[in-house]
Amino acid sequence: MSKLNIKNINSYAFGYYRAGDQAFFTKEEALVYASVSKKNPEWIFHDDVYASLDWTKCPDISLRQIYKERAQQIRDEYDYVILNFSGGCDSWTVLHSFLSNNIHVDEIYTRWALKADPNMSKPNNLDFSATNVVSEYTYAVKPVLEDIQKKFPRIKITVDDYSDEFSKDLTEKKFIGVEHGMAASLKWIRKTAGELEAVRNNKSVAIVHGMDKINCKIVDGNFVTFFQDTLLTGAYDSDPERNIEMFYWSRKMPLIPVLQAHKLKSFYENSFWDVVPIRMRYSHICYPDYDINTFQVEKFNLKIEGTLFHTDELWLRKYNPRYVESWTWCANQYVKFIDDKFLSRFMGKAKLGLNMMTTRSYLVGPFNQSNTVAAHNSKFNGKIGF
Repeated sequence: MSKLNIKNINSYAFGYYRAGDQAFFTKEEALVYASVSKKNPEWIFHDDVYASLDWTKCPDISLRQIYKERAQQIRDEYDYVILNFSGGCDSWTVLHSFLSNNIHVDEIYTRWALKADPNMSKPNNLDFSATNVVSEYTYAVKPVLEDIQKKFPRIKITVDDYSDEFSKDLTEKKFIGVEHGMAASLKWIRKTAGELEAVRNNKSVAIVHGMDKINCKIVDGNFVTFFQDTLLTGAYDSDPERNIEMFYWSRKMPLIPVLQAHKLKSFYENSFWDVVPIRMRYSHICYPDYDINTFQVEKFNLKIEGTLFHTDELWLRKYNPRYVESWTWCANQYVKFIDDKFLSRFMGKAKLGLNMMTTRSYLVGPFNQSNTVAAHNSKFNGKIGF
């Protein structure tokens, strides 16, 4: 098991898991240990920084300005900046925060199973189901990259077709640490030629991700927020060559989620938000320059699908059943040693993955629902976020 060195443990970009006096990179390993030791598992995500903030005070800065400052902070710290781009609102806003402010990005990196996914040959902008996710490349990624190529010719653009990864069996080494789905087990550990060359030349390299969306809920009349571990973990942190920079969730600029939380609170207090589709709310509120009409499919529902299987990966069953079998074997090696209470289920039946874990909640302030649709609901406790 990849127990962590307690020294500098708080600096790990993705946080860490703890059970008793042991700390781990990955949730799988932490839950195996917790199941055997009967220790309560926790996810620790920069608690030392976020707990020291006064979340009730709204930062006196605009979202655009704080995103600009975060982009410049990353640029100033590293020699070579790689931005991971999926075409979604999170990574698009990161990209925009750099380029609209003339802050140079060395490389833009996007990953797709272009040869393997059968939907690639027939993109469809009328199908918004999760199984059509590869169409986002055609309608949300490719046009942006082509525009950037014209306007910013210095930027290296890498479109990585990782289809070949699925032509062979999955090993446990590649599986460990990336619990989210069959494809993710390989997708996030790949490196570009630009990254490898920069490392060979002793340059500091930043791998920038548009992570992630703050969660919010209303509890006893108060608007509170929290972090949830829907992140990619050990595949990055265990690699000493990589410096992962999560753009929105970083101890280096912790006021970003605080400001976002206040924007969300204001929106929910002053809008009839029931009429705004949930998939558009966060984009509308926290990403002021993002075009909400950009083609995006519905994302997988972790509550129904779990962390270990996603409908947007169904094509793998036809492409290479042996890969799916090897992935299932690896997953089962951990699941069978994990206590049932840590496993997520749907309708009390199938084991679909690992329970989501959250940090402590942070109080943003009393929730004034007098101007909202919520005022008509006698019971309005629970999650209203994304």
